[in-house]
Amino acid sequence: MRGLLDTSLWSAYDVGSTLIDETVSYRRFANECALVLRSHGKQVSAAEFLEKMKEIAALGEAPIRSAWSWYGLPASLRPRWKHVDEILYPDVIPTLNYLSQFYHLGIIANQGRGLEERLEVFGIRHFFDRIICSEEIGYKKPNRAIFDVALADANCRAEDAIYIGDRMDNDILPAKAVGMRTVHILQGIGPRDCPNTRLESDITIQQLSDLCSLF
Repeated sequence: MRGLLDTSLWSAYDVGSTLIDETVSYRRFANECALVLRSHGKQVSAAEFLEKMKEIAALGEAPIRSAWSWYGLPASLRPRWKHVDEILYPDVIPTLNYLSQFYHLGIIANQGRGLEERLEVFGIRHFFDRIICSEEIGYKKPNRAIFDVALADANCRAEDAIYIGDRMDNDILPAKAVGMRTVHILQGIGPRDCPNTRLESDITIQQLSDLCSLF
């Protein structure tokens, strides 16, 4: 395992459910969606909507968009995701502090505008020399173009980079497709595997600090 990491020059990260714990955010969002659904005659509890998101995520589909459409209301009525109730996983700062001694670190994430400011509030902006945000460049994962843009911006070959993310469909598969090595972190509600593919992550970890023991 050590060789996999030691030969990488650039280490790039997803944000949601990789660096940022969105557990409470998902519960809040599920409650907002359930309120709107009930106001339109759909008898759905927050717990039921959250379970639907988890069920859909496990299939490799977009949990927010697909869970909402499952109940048959137009997307225009769906509450917008708000970046509130988000917290850092407790091991993020010490892990990034350690890894930054060996790597250039970057972000490749599907996030709304203002990502850099949010990272600043969390106290981790200074760890990253490249931040590639979907809302700001016009490409979203799993479109491999967002990874191509990030690699070009970092002036790094795909084979010299490693990507860490929580979702097989959005993170691991497209990163592998461009030639990056990958670490799948088992956090959040994203799918643990993807059917009908032979692609697998190079490493699977339970939490970010597991990376430190791989050196």
